[in-house]
Amino acid sequence: MYPVSFQIVYADDLKNFHTVVLTQNIFVGKSPVVRTQTQASLLDQIFNIVPMPVVIGISVAIAAGIAVLIIRRRKSRQKLKMLSGNDTDIVTVLESSDEKKNES
Repeated sequence: MYPVSFQIVYADDLKNFHTVVLTQNIFVGKSPVVRTQTQASLLDQIFNIVPMPVVIGISVAIAAGIAVLIIRRRKSRQKLKMLSGNDTDIVTVLESSDEKKNES
């Protein structure tokens, strides 16, 4: 046990100074050991819930889906360029596709 004294000096709104003295006895000793759970990372939590092969399978499926979408987009752009004859005017593209349909 140790006696501790705090002297607090402050000024109020009217600039009047005040002094307060607080005296207490403080017990100083070893603090109890507190064990906290370490927070697992998000991946650790996912792997605890879902097995590793399932996570790998899902990620491969997502990658394959993105690849298919990119390939389709590229093919549609190439097809549009072929139909338009490298002309980007939409009216010309639509007219040429209508003419080709009538010829067949």
